[in-house]
Amino acid sequence: MPNFAADADEPSGPLRLLVLGKSGAGKTGALASLLLAGYRVWLIACETGVPVLKNLIRDTPEYQKIDRSLLNYITITNSFAAVQGKTMPISQGWAKFHDTLARWEAPPKIPADPYWLYTLTDKDVVVIDTNTGLSDLAKDHYLASNGRGGGDLLWKDFAALKSLLDPVFRNLTCSKVKAHVIVNCHIQDVKVDPNDEKSATIGYPTATSKALAVEMGRHFNNTLLLEETPSALGPVRKFRTDGGGQVKTKTEAPGAVKKEYPINTGLADYFKHVLEGNRK
Repeated sequence: MPNFAADADEPSGPLRLLVLGKSGAGKTGALASLLLAGYRVWLIACETGVPVLKNLIRDTPEYQKIDRSLLNYITITNSFAAVQGKTMPISQGWAKFHDTLARWEAPPKIPADPYWLYTLTDKDVVVIDTNTGLSDLAKDHYLASNGRGGGDLLWKDFAALKSLLDPVFRNLTCSKVKAHVIVNCHIQDVKVDPNDEKSATIGYPTATSKALAVEMGRHFNNTLLLEETPSALGPVRKFRTDGGGQVKTKTEAPGAVKKEYPINTGLADYFKHVLEGNRK
């Protein structure tokens, strides 16, 4: 049985990290620093951010040293069809997402290959980009499975969607996953007191429901805010570990991390500080 006296100087385990930021803040592009640091990134894009990261690597001088073979990506979105005068999603993405975790892009084999996600190491980073896109896949799947494809969600549906998505996060963060895991998220404001119309709000990951938004963090020991602030030289983008009262943030290494990190090196620096801490 593990004992802290025996392993106190060992590196921390794999990171489980939520990155919160508005659309266009640079969540996908910020992954470049992890590639530069030598991590192998597996990007599951549930939106359209892959070209941004590829262009950034190609066009930015400081990223020219990146080994481009370290970036692996797959885009999973639903296509659409016109049905009785409505644009309807063709719900295939949810199943493809689960197949990707099981075998990446390899075709099914008999006997089955080992579950792909569990074969990765601490040199790998699995990225879900973004939780909003993943939630859309889950919603489309749920509505189609109930004969309501393209319809609106009812109040009773939110609990069912939570039961679809919660096991995904439990799987991504379970002890069998030795890779680091990042989920990029947009920001959803949730009232501190839901019964008070004038209540202050705090930012959580955008999800299918406020309940899931609040509870997502229990699977992740780290939450960073990626914010953009104006300056005389143009917008400045940086990661914040304190949230600035805007977002519910946290870190598993409060004595080792900085309050802010620049976007161009931030993720790699944060990884280094959390994983190594003050242990030399």
